[in-house]
Amino acid sequence: MDAFFDGGHIVCNAPIMRVKSKPSGDIQKLIEEDVKDAVEGGAEFFIVAQLDYEAGGAAPGEISLIMFRIKTNAKIYENKITGKSYKSNKEEFDELKKIARGLVPLLSK
Repeated sequence: MDAFFDGGHIVCNAPIMRVKSKPSGDIQKLIEEDVKDAVEGGAEFFIVAQLDYEAGGAAPGEISLIMFRIKTNAKIYENKITGKSYKSNKEEFDELKKIARGLVPLLSK
């Protein structure tokens, strides 16, 4: 969230949602209530970070980031990071922060 704040944007987060299996179909259906709450709070964008874990895995096997423009319900960014392992928590955090910084310019479009 620091990357967005440093870019001049106010951000908030929704509670973590845990599901037993990877959702099939459109993720937007699964997050409808959270998006409604975001709209009521004045949000213009909604970013989903979906972490998919293998059975018994301590780290996610795949991370998907999806950004939506709420007003038009349009997906404006999607990226999947698969099979990546990190030497440390700091290395993982630094890479995720770098990815978040890359999303900041999309908020101005």
